[in-house]
Amino acid sequence: MPITPELASEVQKAEMQEGKDTGKGSVAARLQAAAAYNVREHVVPPVGTASLGTAREVRTSKEEKRETLKYVASGTRETKSAH
Repeated sequence: MPITPELASEVQKAEMQEGKDTGKGSVAARLQAAAAYNVREHVVPPVGTASLGTAREVRTSKEEKRETLKYVASGTRETKSAH
C-alpha cells in the first residue's frame, strides 16, 4: 500500500500525542519522506485532491489507516512501498 501525505500526517500526529520523537530519522519523518516520494512519482495524488485508488484495489481511508498503523507498529524500515 503506498503511503499518502494524509496517512503520514496522521502517523506524525499520533506519534506527537504519545510524546515520541518526530524529528529527523523518526518513523514519522521516514513516512513523510516516503509520501513526498510517492507524490513526486505520481503514485498517489497530492494532498487535497480526490483519491483515485488503483487498478488493483480501492481502499477506504479507514482501511488505509489501519494498514499503515499496523505497518508502522511492525517496525519495518522500508517505507517506500510503491516504485
